[in-house]
Amino acid sequence: MSKATAYAEHLAPLNASARTDFLNTHSGLPGPRGNLELLWGFARVAEHDHVQQLIPAQDEYLRSAAALGLGRLALETSSSDYLEQLTALAADHSWRVREAVAMAAQLIGDSDGEQFRALVSRWAESPDPLVQRAAVAGVCEPRLLKDPASARLAVSCALESPRLMRSTAEKSDVTTRSVHSVRVSVIAGAWLSRRFPQRGSRSLTNSTQATRISPGSSNTTSRRSDCWGFASHRPRHGIPRHWRTP
Repeated sequence: MSKATAYAEHLAPLNASARTDFLNTHSGLPGPRGNLELLWGFARVAEHDHVQQLIPAQDEYLRSAAALGLGRLALETSSSDYLEQLTALAADHSWRVREAVAMAAQLIGDSDGEQFRALVSRWAESPDPLVQRAAVAGVCEPRLLKDPASARLAVSCALESPRLMRSTAEKSDVTTRSVHSVRVSVIAGAWLSRRFPQRGSRSLTNSTQATRISPGSSNTTSRRSDCWGFASHRPRHGIPRHWRTP
C-alpha cells in the first residue's frame, strides 16, 4: 500500500475539522520538504465544502491541499467553477501552492487528456505570467508526454518561452524565470526520449537532478532528492528547430 493510499484511508472517516488538524500536524512544514504523499491522499477523499474552507486559509500547505482537491473535483464533475478556482490559485503568492496547482493539473491529465490539454492551453494564453508558468509546469510531466497530443502541446508551450520570460521579467520574478527554464528542459528531455530512445534516455538518466529554488532568490541548489522544490530532468540538449512543426 502506498503512503498516499494509507493517508486517504486514514482521512476518509474523519470530519473536516479533524482532517484539517491532521494536515497541519503531518504537513512536514516548516522543513525542507512538504508531505506530498499526504496531499495526494487528501485529494482522493476531498469534499466540496472542506475544499472551499481551505482555499482562503492563511497556511500555504492547506491551500496546497485545496488545490489538489480542486483538481480531483474538477475531474469528477467537469465543473468550470473548480477550474476557475484552480486558475486563481495558480497566481498565489506562495510557490508551494503554485506547484500544487501544477500537480492538480497533472492529476487531471492522468485520467482525462482532453480536459487536461484544454486547461493547459487556456493557461498558456493567460496574460498573467504565473498562470502561464502553471501551463508549462503542468504539461512538463514526462508520464503525460506519452500521449502524442500532450507532447505536441508541451513543445508548443516550450516554444512560447521567450514571450513568457519577457512577461515575467517585467515583474522581476527571477525565481519564476529560472523555474520556467527548468520546465522547458524537462519537455525537451521527455521529447528526446520519445524521438531518440537511446540518446534521450541516456541524457535523462545521466543528467537527472532535483533543483530547489528558494522564493525571491536567484540561487539554486542541486541535490539528488525528491524535495518539495522544483525537480526535473535537465538534459544537455536544446529544442531543435524542426520541432517547430509537430
